Amino acid sequence: MTEIGQPRHYKIEMLTSAHDRRSFESENPKIDDYLKRMALQRMKRHQARTFVIIADDEPTAILGFYTLTMATISFDESPPIYKAPPGKSVTAALLAQMAVAKTYSGKGFARKMVMHCLHNCRQIDAVSGLLAITVDAADENAKSLYLHLGFEVADERDPMRLHMPMDAVIKKLEMD
Repeated sequence: MTEIGQPRHYKIEMLTSAHDRRSFESENPKIDDYLKRMALQRMKRHQARTFVIIADDEPTAILGFYTLTMATISFDESPPIYKAPPGKSVTAALLAQMAVAKTYSGKGFARKMVMHCLHNCRQIDAVSGLLAITVDAADENAKSLYLHLGFEVADERDPMRLHMPMDAVIKKLEMD
């Protein structure tokens, strides 16, 4: 533990088996279950990457996490702004899961994780090209957070699916 009067330092790193997934509890039990049962399995299968925010003085305690994976969006599903040709698809990153532990809610960790995700997506874009980042907001509170951070509703037919085009990601990272 940090001594009284000493600030805690936080960092984001990739999830490993050393992190205490079982003790993590957010406001969303479904997302907690993903972290506890699926996150490491999906990483071992090269299907996704999960990142955790931890405190230096408690390196195994997960204070928040997010999962990043890739997605293809078919022409039929893509928002009109992407203008994918018929029969083709576009590549996007998918911010698949994100949660903050109940005891750390409201402390800015969600923003830190989204910015970390944006940086990771910028690196992916630099080596392979990426059209956008998409996220399916779990609820109205999550949607409000993503909208505040610069995501937009991708298609009015699905108001919980949000996106941020890579041009907007790059601009946001330059401003931050």
